Amino acid sequence: MGELEGSPLNAVPALQTTWGYWRKLHPDTVAMVIPGEEGVEYLYFDPDVGAARPKFAEFGHNPSVLGLGLEFGGEALFLPWKKLRRAKAPIPVTVGGRELQVHVAKAGMTAWATDADGEPAAGVMTYRKSWLAFRPESKIYKGK
Repeated sequence: MGELEGSPLNAVPALQTTWGYWRKLHPDTVAMVIPGEEGVEYLYFDPDVGAARPKFAEFGHNPSVLGLGLEFGGEALFLPWKKLRRAKAPIPVTVGGRELQVHVAKAGMTAWATDADGEPAAGVMTYRKSWLAFRPESKIYKGK
């Protein structure tokens, strides 16, 4: 509807991690809590159309299908968490001709990439199925 309709969004570096790990890195962080929602658990699920929303205890958060998605120069790479948590980091990867180092923090259940200058590169921790829905051509990191 607006002048930017149809324009691609630019990815930016971000870190998705556990609250405990974030607080360890940034102890002075102030968090906004919405009144009445304190303690509400977030639920990750992949519902069938019309299916009842599962209870957290029934579904929960399944880290075995998480991973780091990276895309540069028209090339996409998904690095499964199962491979990342076993690898010796930093892990050198090349995506779209861009040489990156993938870092892993097991305690924070997270991974991120940096470029040759040590600057954060755009990437996202996401579920494999979600990443591949948008980037089905992605290569899948197999480890060494």
